[in-house]
Amino acid sequence: MKVQRLTAEIQALQASSSLALRRAERCDAAEAETARLQGEVVHLRTEEKRLRLLEERLEQAQSLMQDKESAERRADHATRRADTAEQRAKTLESHAKSLELQLLTVTTDLEAANLAVQEAHDKTRLQSEELTAELKLTEAARSEMEIKLKEVLQELANTNAGNAALRRKVDADILELNAQLSDSRARCERGDVQLEAEREKSQHATNKALLLEDQVAKMQDREMTSNAEVSGLLEENATLRKDLARANAAREAAEQRVAPLASEASKLKDEKLAAEEEAKSCRLQMEATRMAHYEQDRDVRRLQERAAAQSEELERLQTLIAMGSCADDVASTATSSAQMYLRGPCFRFRDELALVRKETPRSGCPALPPAVTRRLASPRVRESPLALTQARARSGSGSRRPSSFASTATSATPDADEF
Repeated sequence: MKVQRLTAEIQALQASSSLALRRAERCDAAEAETARLQGEVVHLRTEEKRLRLLEERLEQAQSLMQDKESAERRADHATRRADTAEQRAKTLESHAKSLELQLLTVTTDLEAANLAVQEAHDKTRLQSEELTAELKLTEAARSEMEIKLKEVLQELANTNAGNAALRRKVDADILELNAQLSDSRARCERGDVQLEAEREKSQHATNKALLLEDQVAKMQDREMTSNAEVSGLLEENATLRKDLARANAAREAAEQRVAPLASEASKLKDEKLAAEEEAKSCRLQMEATRMAHYEQDRDVRRLQERAAAQSEELERLQTLIAMGSCADDVASTATSSAQMYLRGPCFRFRDELALVRKETPRSGCPALPPAVTRRLASPRVRESPLALTQARARSGSGSRRPSSFASTATSATPDADEF
């Protein structure tokens, strides 16, 4: 029965070793799952790289949008410049119109001055003609007066009475005619001075008209330059508007491309987070399983050592029985081994088997056989095998034969089974 008990214990140890092997297989499966999770992590890293590429594309699209905004700002700036150029052109046109009006005014003033000069010439000519006529009349009157004077002198010479009053009158008339002649000459000189002043005015007006014509030519050149600049700005504005339209089209295309990529990126991020959580949980489970396997392997090694020791003890007992040793030697050997088991290792063995018997919540491993559990849970130590053997030897026959030894060993076996 002791052999059967040891065999049962060996079977229990084999069951625990098979359990440990199954747990090792589960550990291998967990390691395979870990490898799979590592592959998934690699896949997630590739997905992360893809997300980075998508983010780079999104940044490129944002840069395109910024370029579009800068193009819009440049278009607005060009539009403002075009508006400013148009305003400048309008101001130049208004200034040119004002200069034309001034030129017309100066032209009219020049024509008026020419008319005034012509009138002055006419007046001077008329005055000269009048003065010439007056001079002619005066000379005629003088000649007449001289004739009259000669006549008077002749009369005076004839009459010898001399009329001083008439002579004074003639002198007064002569003085008056001389004064009129000096006045006519002064009037002619004043007319010449006025004519010279009118000529200077007309020359000044002509110079002013030439200056205004030069200014008008310069303003026309400026207007042509501003018109060319306005046309260039309008062309630049059209080009910028085309660039803006192309940028808008590119932005819309980029937004259409980026929208599904962004949604896919968010989905991949969620999947990545879920996979990372799953990998963490699997890693923690694998670490817990590895620790449990380590403890179980240590327990299995201890149990294997115990089984090896018991196998050696069983072989020694079988050797002693086969060699035909006496019952006292066999009993003493069994007693020493039983006492060794009862002192301490048996309890440790029971505790180790209890640890092996327990199942972890994740493994779901079966418990030990009920017979082994029952024997390990309730050890009964009543009497030592030596005392039982001696009592039975005293009650039996005094001769010691192999048959009596076999019967004694057989009768002692049930009691030894109680250990």
